[in-house]
Amino acid sequence: MPNKAANKQKTVSGAAKRFRVSGGSGSSVKKIRRRAAFRSHNLGKQERKRLDQKIGGKVVSDVDMQRVKKMLAEG
Repeated sequence: MPNKAANKQKTVSGAAKRFRVSGGSGSSVKKIRRRAAFRSHNLGKQERKRLDQKIGGKVVSDVDMQRVKKMLAEG
């Protein structure tokens, strides 16, 4: 008799390093956090206000949410 278990989707390892899922396991609303871009080098050329806005994580936009969830094997 063949095994009827559903195939599991693998996580894209590059996405796993770049995104974090926030919200508890019982929470129905999960947000996916990401790091702000343009924060690695040449920071002296950017305005202080712009750098301050990039402190901390950002939430992935609704437009990209479904694609990121698929890469993280979340849904």
